[in-house]
Amino acid sequence: MALSYYLTHPEVLLHPAQPPTEWVLSSLGRQRLMRCFARDIFTDVDLIVTSDEAKTTEMATHLAYKLDVPLLIDPNSNENYRTTPVMSASAFEELFAAMYAEPAKSSGGWEPALDTQKRIVAAIDQQHRAHPDKSILFAGHGTSGTALKCHLAQRPISREEDQRSMAAEGGGNVFAFDWAKQRLVSDWVALEDWT
Repeated sequence: MALSYYLTHPEVLLHPAQPPTEWVLSSLGRQRLMRCFARDIFTDVDLIVTSDEAKTTEMATHLAYKLDVPLLIDPNSNENYRTTPVMSASAFEELFAAMYAEPAKSSGGWEPALDTQKRIVAAIDQQHRAHPDKSILFAGHGTSGTALKCHLAQRPISREEDQRSMAAEGGGNVFAFDWAKQRLVSDWVALEDWT
């Protein structure tokens, strides 16, 4: 059985003058990654697929180099699309809660969570069809990863399934899954605790 993994980026450097897709990892995010990647984890991975956002490509590039495996960029695996500019933490929290409360509905210009789920599931399926029998690590984002996790677990999209309620709040969490059997193998685990 070839397991696959979904890994979210850790902490990012918020830059109000740039769109979030161009934000890079913060020094704390980089430090967490380097400490974790120094351990022998993900040694069974044959391929890394990343969204085309700067923070995930940065993370994926480091890991692909360490594991000496190919790296592919797939914009279909990007984060939940959000048209809103940088906002206060309380405004973000309000939209975030609304997105999970009504997954079929757009809140504040954000892509509905159900649409995110359809997109990420299709992207993951396409990569597994193109690379059968490969163990693939997907470098991605919290909301997209939660939508994928809910699909695999056959549970409704909900905030209780989000990485922020399960593991480290700054991102940098992972779960394992078996795509062929459409089965979730683990819940979110902080990268520091992944074995």
